[in-house]
Amino acid sequence: MKKNDKMRLHMLLEEFWNWFGYTKEEYAQMNMQFDPGEFMFPKWEELIKNIKYYISQGTDDEDIIDDILTVMALDNESENVLDDIVENANDEFCLKIIEKGVNHIQHEARWQVAEIILHRKPDNAIRWLDELMLDKDDYVKKRAENAKDLYDEVL
Repeated sequence: MKKNDKMRLHMLLEEFWNWFGYTKEEYAQMNMQFDPGEFMFPKWEELIKNIKYYISQGTDDEDIIDDILTVMALDNESENVLDDIVENANDEFCLKIIEKGVNHIQHEARWQVAEIILHRKPDNAIRWLDELMLDKDDYVKKRAENAKDLYDEVL
């Protein structure tokens, strides 16, 4: 991983938050009763491309993993980031996403972590789903419960 690539991703996210008019902390507290149009960000495709690069390569960098989870939350309607993790990330990287994601600030990322667990079946999957079922967000709880119910069916 080149330092410039990491800086570019951070700059893109900073540009996004400036364009969007909210911080990531404010976004985490939002109850979406409307479509805020994250994908209308002029550099959205470039942001997604950067995220997909890190998913394909894997990384130990906690900041990058946090950025991936944040963009996954922003991409919650189309689920492109979620799909890319499920289909293309290696097992070690999926585990890192899950470990950081179950307690991530963005509830829109946490419910997608339940989907990653359901489809990738990591060790301790039920333990992770049980943790998500205790989440403070009702939608995260529901998605974790659904994932746990479907877990054995997908095997």
